[in-house]
Amino acid sequence: MTSKQTEPSVSRAHAVAIAFFAIFLFLLYQMARMLAVFSIALIWASIIALALHPLYRKMVDLLRGRTGLTAAVMTLVTSLLVIGPALALLAVLVSKVVDLCQWSSEGVKSCAAAELWNRLASYVSQTILTHPLLAGFDTKGIFCSWGSSDGCRYTASWAFFSAPSS
Repeated sequence: MTSKQTEPSVSRAHAVAIAFFAIFLFLLYQMARMLAVFSIALIWASIIALALHPLYRKMVDLLRGRTGLTAAVMTLVTSLLVIGPALALLAVLVSKVVDLCQWSSEGVKSCAAAELWNRLASYVSQTILTHPLLAGFDTKGIFCSWGSSDGCRYTASWAFFSAPSS
């Protein structure tokens, strides 16, 4: 009796190649997760590099092929033209946010915010809700006022519209 030897369906070389490919895909996935944090910065860097490449080529010719000096000059100029205004805009934005916080805090303390809300609610109920298209809505209970311990009047808006009852 002769026994027949069966060959494996996957050879050792194929198994090693599959394992290598699986490890490679896993490492590629991990690298993508690491770089995802920097994706916005990398995209902007690519856009700026593409936009400034023709200028870089002209400056290389102007500086007689000194690529290192050209790269240094382009980096300095780009930093001054892009990062400088961005930092100035950020400083203005931060100061405006601080002003807005102080203004809103003073408004809440002096009940001006509640008065503004009450005026807005009365305008909405008198002007907008009298529109013919909104005439069928039951507006009772949409705006309700209640007092607080310090005497301010607050108005809450409940966005519940009930269909007209027939």
